[in-house]
Amino acid sequence: MRTTDAVDFSKYETDAHNYGGSDRKKSIYFDGKYYMIKMPNEIQTGNSLQTSISNNVISEYIGSHIMQSLGLEAQITLLGLWHDEVVVACEDFRND
Repeated sequence: MRTTDAVDFSKYETDAHNYGGSDRKKSIYFDGKYYMIKMPNEIQTGNSLQTSISNNVISEYIGSHIMQSLGLEAQITLLGLWHDEVVVACEDFRND
């Protein structure tokens, strides 16, 4: 992904939605819908899983698009940036 093509989600105001789970998350209103922004976990020095942790957001994006290409229902995801950090934006299915 070229950073010139990425959506800079940090330009959008965060919302008060709360999400559980271990990943860092924010809620934004983008393009007429709420999205949950998932950020990579903080990388801990000496952690042998550093690469997989930092790539979780990319894996989630790719996995969702593979499922959709197979004709299966999957979450809507977008790759973007949050203050120069690569993030995945997942359409919030709780909109209704």
